[in-house]
Parts: sequence; structure tokens; C-alpha cells
Amino acid sequence: MRLLVLSDLHLEFGASLTVPPEVQYDAVVLAGDVNSPGTRAVHWAARESSFGGRPVVYVPGNHEFYGREMRSELEAMGKAAQGTSVH
Repeated sequence: MRLLVLSDLHLEFGASLTVPPEVQYDAVVLAGDVNSPGTRAVHWAARESSFGGRPVVYVPGNHEFYGREMRSELEAMGKAAQGTSVH
């Protein structure tokens, strides 16, 4: 299995990511600090245009919870991920 491992994208600061078409991977690991709030990152990761519907394992970092209560945001992230390729 080929994994694409990404972290510290900080999309909340206007960064963007486009995976080059020549990069081959079967699944994605998002290892924290992707976007704030975390629900925004889940929606981004679930878009077909982000990873082509491939499975995404998302491990939140500390930035996903800035200005949020951790338990509530984790619950919201779980709800946002339901029915998507994000786990």
C-alpha cells in the first residue's frame, strides 16, 4: 500500500494543496494541523478534488481545536466524516 502522508498544511492561512498527478498513492494520512476548525478540514479532505475519493485517515493536531472545545469539535468532525472517505 502506498500512503501519502501530509501534516501541517495550515489551510486556514490561505495555503492550498494540489497533489501532482504523477504522485501515486492508495490512501492518505493527514497527521494534524490541516485546518481550523477541524470540521473544515474534514470537508476539504472528503472532496473528490482533494484526493480523488481515496481513503483518508485523519489524526487531528492541536490547531484543529483552536477556539473550540475539544470534545465538541471531535464529535462534529466525526459527524462531518460520516458517509465520506474520511476516517
